[in-house]
Amino acid sequence: MAVPNSPFNLSGGRTIRASGNGGTDTFTILGGVAAVLNGTGGTNTFTVSNYTGTATLTGNGSDTVVASKNANFTLTNTSLVSGSMNLTLSGITTANLTGGVGNNTFTVPGWTGAGTLAGGGGTDTVIASINASFTLTNSLLTASNGLSLVLAGIASDTLTVTNNTATARVVNASAFTGNSTLTAGGSGKATLLGGLGNDTLTINGSGMGTLTGPTGAGTASNWFIRKTARDKILSRVSETITTFP
Repeated sequence: MAVPNSPFNLSGGRTIRASGNGGTDTFTILGGVAAVLNGTGGTNTFTVSNYTGTATLTGNGSDTVVASKNANFTLTNTSLVSGSMNLTLSGITTANLTGGVGNNTFTVPGWTGAGTLAGGGGTDTVIASINASFTLTNSLLTASNGLSLVLAGIASDTLTVTNNTATARVVNASAFTGNSTLTAGGSGKATLLGGLGNDTLTINGSGMGTLTGPTGAGTASNWFIRKTARDKILSRVSETITTFP
């Protein structure tokens, strides 16, 4: 059900405070005045597409935030920022974000939940930097830290793993047909697998790395940048190799 008096048009000089009724509630907020919204049990949805202020959204561990804006997004487990909108999140485990006609970026550092990232017509990019393994396809980005995002209309990615553990990390974008920028840092081992786009694969940490291009012949052009000669390069398409001094 919709929360009574929702959508809330936040105007004036006061902070709006609202709580759900313990069921399946939908909060829709508009305008730019501060808000504190509490889902209070149930499975709740917070829609903030036309909100431009600062708010706190508290769910119960299974709630969803929804936003559609022609703007860039930065999403973590505790915050969602887009333009002038600044949200503090708690108990939100799904984020459904949609860009506009411009070239939008979806930056998801440390997000461990589910959701959807949808480009709105521009050349859109997903960006993530964590200590985890990634798998990227045209329709899905997952990571070993729990992140799972359905993708639509994403043309490029920038994925960075900083590994200082004994467990090797793998960033696998071999099934992605867009352009990938894959980077591995830290003292641990990492394997970067590019796809059929114009990719740049970089090892800039002290750990040993393996850089792999597409497995079949294609028209892709890949840059492989390795820290030392011990880093392995594997590719069957056009490539340029650079070694750091």
